Amino acid sequence: TAPRIYTLTGNLLAERTFEFATWTPGRTQRAQAETFQVGGKGINVAKMLTRLQIPNTALAFAGGAPGAECADWLKQQGIPHRLFATAGTTRSGLVVRDRSGQHTETTLLGPDVAPDAAAVKAVAEFLAAQPDGHVLALCGSFPGWDTPAFAPLRASLEQWLGRGVLVAD
Repeated sequence: TAPRIYTLTGNLLAERTFEFATWTPGRTQRAQAETFQVGGKGINVAKMLTRLQIPNTALAFAGGAPGAECADWLKQQGIPHRLFATAGTTRSGLVVRDRSGQHTETTLLGPDVAPDAAAVKAVAEFLAAQPDGHVLALCGSFPGWDTPAFAPLRASLEQWLGRGVLVAD
C-alpha cells in the first residue's frame, strides 16, 4: 500500500468570503453572496491530495465555534481529517471580492492563536502511534512553536525522522 500523507496545519483558518458587485471602503454594504471554506496551508495540501485520490489525513488544532464549523466543512467535503481540540478559538478570516474589477481581492485575517499544551501533546501522541513509512508535512506557521508547550511535538518530530519522511513548508 502507498504511504499515507499527514498534513499538520499549525494555524487553521475558518474562512468566509463575501462577494460584492462593487464595494467602497468606509461604507456599509451588503454582500450578494457568502461562502465558507477551511484554509491553512496543510488543509490546502490535503484538499489537493484528496482531489488526486492520494491517501492523506489533515491534522490541525481546532477550537470554539469556528473550529466546529471547520470540522463540519471538512466532513462535508470528504477530506480525511483529525482535529485536536484546543482551548483557543480557531482563527477566522474574511475575504472580500469585488466583481466589478475595480478593487483587488482583500483578505482580512484574525489573530494567530497558539494551541494549548494538551492539544500539542495529543498531536505528538497521535504521531507517535502511527506506523513507520508514512509522510508528515508540517505546513504553514505554528504560533507558539518556541514555547515549552510545543516540546512534545518537537520530540515527536525527531522520532518521526527515523520512521518516515518529514517535510516542512
